[in-house]
Order: sequence, then structure tokens, then C-alpha cells
Amino acid sequence: MAQVAVQSTDRFERKREAIVDVAMDLLNTRGVKGLTLSVAAASDGYL
Repeated sequence: MAQVAVQSTDRFERKREAIVDVAMDLLNTRGVKGLTLSVAAASDGYL
């Protein structure tokens, strides 16, 4: 199966870093059970 090379844009990288930062903060404060996609999205205004 052929793989397609994808270049990340600056916007994508900034959004990715913001999501990772929020997820890490939630893991540190709420633990694994407190980290859900909806909580992480709501924490950074993505919902």
C-alpha cells in the first residue's frame, strides 16, 4: 500500500501543540479518568 507524504502547516502544528498542552494539563490535574476528548476540547474552546 502506498503512503502519502503530508506536510504539516504552521496552523496545524500550533493547533496540535495547543491540544497536547491542554491534554497534559488535564492529565496532571484530573488523571486518566478525567481526560476525555470532550473535556479537552471544551477546555481550549474547541466545542
